[in-house]
Amino acid sequence: MLEAIDAIVGFMQGHTRESFAEDLRSVYAVRAAFAMLGEAANKVPDAIKRTRPEIEWDAMRSFRNFVVHVYDQVDPGRLYDTGEQYLPPLRERLLKLLQTLEDHI
Repeated sequence: MLEAIDAIVGFMQGHTRESFAEDLRSVYAVRAAFAMLGEAANKVPDAIKRTRPEIEWDAMRSFRNFVVHVYDQVDPGRLYDTGEQYLPPLRERLLKLLQTLEDHI
């Protein structure tokens, strides 16, 4: 999940919302990475998900389904906004989760 987040951030780096929307390669790459993020989130065991309700597990899965199944209606601006607004705090929450899991090993 962290790899997908970092990939999205990297693909968006240097872009404005407008320039991102015009760069088809970056749009496709970000869409694919969001799909990977949702797939990875879906594979996290329910027992772990229950310990971290502040992580939007269902939203990640739903967004994955949207970018995969309704790909022709995905607004590049929405991809960009989602990456900008939601990924930095999500990354921090996931890092905290990983630290907690490592502390119990």
